[in-house]
This record gives sequence, structure tokens and C-alpha cells, in this order.
Amino acid sequence: MGKKQQDFCLEIPKLKLGEQTFSFDLNNDFWDLFQGGLITHGQVSYQVTVVKFANQLDVSFKADGKVELACDRCTQPFETAIHSVNRVIYSYTPPISGQEQTDFVSINRNQVFLDISQEMYDFVCISLPNKRIPTDCPGERCPAEVLKILGINQPETTQDAETIDPRWAELTKLKSTLK
Repeated sequence: MGKKQQDFCLEIPKLKLGEQTFSFDLNNDFWDLFQGGLITHGQVSYQVTVVKFANQLDVSFKADGKVELACDRCTQPFETAIHSVNRVIYSYTPPISGQEQTDFVSINRNQVFLDISQEMYDFVCISLPNKRIPTDCPGERCPAEVLKILGINQPETTQDAETIDPRWAELTKLKSTLK
């Protein structure tokens, strides 16, 4: 059975004053909620810590896992690790002017559910690397026709790698005699 948006909602009236911790496992059903997004496959575990005060909720998000991305160079899928720690303050009162508001969200006092699915998705997305290229690209997984179009040579075979240019061979001899 697939996940639904309400599976990632906190019921505010049921939260007690003080600290509470919730665990969420994000799988492919979660990524399906965000169709057309950057991520379609992956396993990420979230630990969400909520500290409830009289006028605000201080929510910390800690994510660990792996997601599948498409290589920027050859478009082949590869896995990358995700580790992030983020914090959002949900408050019933508006922010004080001049106070940094990047992690501050005003909520209505009558609001019953707090949907944190969008925040969890966004925090995973901002923790993705800027360049989405695996360490072994270009490699065996890359289609030859894509590499040819990009003008990237296929990885050298071991026989080619062992062949040394004669000019460099002379320098190598000189280097070994100096030792």
C-alpha cells in the first residue's frame, strides 16, 4: 500500500509540551507523491524531533540514506548517499522584524495538522551534490554512443594504460637513477 501525504502529518493538539521524536522511512512511494521531481527512487530514514512550546514548534530534521539520481554526463542512474540536518521553527506569532526568517514559518493557531512531507523532500533535494556525476564516470555503465557524442574517450584498457610513451620512459629511467 502506498504512502499518502497525511502519513507525514503531525497532529499538533496531540503533541505534548516538551520534546518528542518521530521516525519516518521514505521509500519509492514517498517520491511518487512529488511527481516530476528530482528523485524517483531511494531509501531515506528521517528522525524528526519536535520541541513544543506554548507559542511555537521547534522541529529538527535528520536524514540518512541513499537516493538514485541520473548522471549529468551520461544519464545513467547511480546511487548517492544523503546526510542532512535541518531545523524549522513553526510559530503562532509573526517573526520579530529584523529577525532572520529563513527557517521560520508562521502557522495558524487553529491548525490541527502540520504536513512536513514537503520539508522532508526539500531537505533531501538541497543536500544533493551540485554535480551529479558518479566517481566511476565515464566507466563501464556509460553508453558508448553518449560518450562519443560528448567527445569523451572510453576508459583505457589495462594494456593501453601499461604502454608508456617513449619520451616519458626516458624520464622514468632518469628518475629511478636519481633515487
